[in-house]
Amino acid sequence: MPDFDVVLIGSGPGGYVAAIHAARQGAKVAIVEQKATEWGGTCLNWGCIPTKTLVQSAEVLRTVRRAAEFGVKVGEPEIDWPAMQERKDRIVKAMRQGVQGLLKSNGVEMVTGRGRAAATSSWRPDRWSPGRPSRAPTSVSPVTPSSASARSPIHWS
Repeated sequence: MPDFDVVLIGSGPGGYVAAIHAARQGAKVAIVEQKATEWGGTCLNWGCIPTKTLVQSAEVLRTVRRAAEFGVKVGEPEIDWPAMQERKDRIVKAMRQGVQGLLKSNGVEMVTGRGRAAATSSWRPDRWSPGRPSRAPTSVSPVTPSSASARSPIHWS
């Protein structure tokens, strides 16, 4: 398993953006996501994006029901739940592929598995080359930004 300058665990909006930024600054970067079907994180796959697509469908339904207010005659609309789910799934899949494409085009190595810090100077995903940890060039430091540092721009030295 190769050595990396930066390894991120989780490919949500924070993880994939940080990975791309680090790669563009010249770092050798890997990002770890638990499942191949979850690139983009919770927001893209289960939270924000799926919810917003279903909300948009509900808004279209409401607009069609109010069509007469605009001088448009239509019959009573029907909800096609399977079609709404298929639309949501298509949108999520396209966005997931977009995240993967951005990572790939920026040279970020995508690893599917559960990542964890194995020691202060190594890391390994649980399901990738078991027993062959990757040695980080300097050290591995889990970082959780404080609210103050989260608002500050990141400067790479």
